Amino acid sequence: MSSSLRPWVIDNSQSKKIKENKKSKEIKKNKQNPNQNQNQKENKQSDSRRIQLITKKAWEVATSPKAFFFKLLFLWLLGGSLNIFNIFFIFSAITEPIKNIFKVQSSFERYSESRQLILQKICFVAMSLLAVVIILYRFSQMGLIPTEGDWASYLQPKQMNEFTTGSY
Repeated sequence: MSSSLRPWVIDNSQSKKIKENKKSKEIKKNKQNPNQNQNQKENKQSDSRRIQLITKKAWEVATSPKAFFFKLLFLWLLGGSLNIFNIFFIFSAITEPIKNIFKVQSSFERYSESRQLILQKICFVAMSLLAVVIILYRFSQMGLIPTEGDWASYLQPKQMNEFTTGSY
């Protein structure tokens, strides 16, 4: 029976020949350039390895406010009294995290090959904000941030609606 009588029958003899020709060409290429395929595989592996290394270094930068812990130690050692050394140290300690928040893009500029740095940047900003909060808490403990008690002299006394007196 011929294939013209049965339209659903497909003649694969031509496609097999084409596949065999493609395979033979690939084998010839591999025989001619066996190092080229190895070089391509090594390049892919080295690229993925380099991206992993870049990501690792970016995480190191993201968690780098290590000097912050050193400053916390100094804040504890300086005590809670209000003197000129504490004030200078605290103001220098609060300016650094604020500058870091504004320098996020330039801090991660050298790692721009790795496109997925958003988590590292968020971590970097969060660490800097944590430093600002801790320094502000220290300000309040030293009495440098005004509280409600500081404004009490400016408040008007409440007017009483009723007044009672007692007798014996």
